[in-house]
Amino acid sequence: MKSVLLVLLILSATVAEARRGFEGVCRHFENRDSNRSCFMEYDGQERAFCQVCTENKSCFMAFDGKTRAFCEAYKENKSCFMAFDGEDRGWCEVLKEDKSCFMALDGKARQACERGFIPREHRFWLR
Repeated sequence: MKSVLLVLLILSATVAEARRGFEGVCRHFENRDSNRSCFMEYDGQERAFCQVCTENKSCFMAFDGKTRAFCEAYKENKSCFMAFDGEDRGWCEVLKEDKSCFMALDGKARQACERGFIPREHRFWLR
C-alpha cells in the first residue's frame, strides 16, 4: 500500500511540474543538488532541458525537430515565422505576437482559438 501511495505522490508531483510549463521544468533542474554537468547526469530530453535551463546552451544545439522550434520561439524569442510552419506558426502568432485568430489561423484551429482553446504544447512553452 505504501508503494502505491508513493507512486501516486511522485506521479502527481510530475504532473504538477508539467502544468507549470517550461519555467517549472527549469526550476526543477536549477534546484538539483549536483555539481556534475547535465551531459554526465542526464540523457535524452532531460539532458537537453537541463542544458538549456542551467548551462545556457542554445535551443538549436540542445533540441531537434518540433521541440527545437518551440524552444526557439518561446524561450529565445525567435519570430514565429522563422521557427514554425503551418498551424503551429499561427498559434504562435496569436499567443506571442498578438495576431487575431482570424488573421493567423484557419478552419478548426481558428474556431478553437475563438473559443479560447490553446494547444497543450504552446501552453507548456508559454509558461
